[in-house]
Amino acid sequence: MKRLIGALLLAPLLALGQGYPNKPVKMIIPFAPGGASDFVGRILQPNLSDLLGQQVVIENRPGASGNIGVEAAARSAPDGYTIFLGNVGSVAINPGVFPKLAADPLKDLVAVTQVVDVPGVLVAHPGFPPNSVKEFVAYAKANPGKVNYASPGSGSQNRLEMEKLREAAGGLDMVHVPYKGGAGPAVSALVAGETHLMFVTASSAMPMIK
Repeated sequence: MKRLIGALLLAPLLALGQGYPNKPVKMIIPFAPGGASDFVGRILQPNLSDLLGQQVVIENRPGASGNIGVEAAARSAPDGYTIFLGNVGSVAINPGVFPKLAADPLKDLVAVTQVVDVPGVLVAHPGFPPNSVKEFVAYAKANPGKVNYASPGSGSQNRLEMEKLREAAGGLDMVHVPYKGGAGPAVSALVAGETHLMFVTASSAMPMIK
């Protein structure tokens, strides 16, 4: 199973000058609150604030599989006061999936470091009849077009993971339901029974699994 890899990126710095930072630093997260990226960002926030000696303010900019947040970061002043906390989907997958991007993370942002490496899991609503991947494949084949799955967007890793599973199973007829965030809105919708199943980071799903 693929893993979600968080990447901390910094807008290109022209000249920081002495005394940096002398005002709050904004951290843009391209997904809704409650998701894996948001969770990681809020763990980093207090330690990074202490390290910099300035408050780090989180700004969630969800939507379009992370592209809205990427654009917001890329359009920020290149003065070192905006950082972007993305994942493999928003940083590496989207440029190869979306033909036209308002901002290209590979060209408009500068990578600083990998932050986390998080395993993913396939989860389903308790009311969904199958209890294993084998049963799920059989059920989807017996009910074409009646099984739906959630994701943070069309080009997200969560969506691509499901597409790979569908392909490996010989082609499953399923309905994709995109949300403005995976571990936040999409997981909440799954728990509420709006969708049947989805791929999500293990850290985001574990409280519900337990």
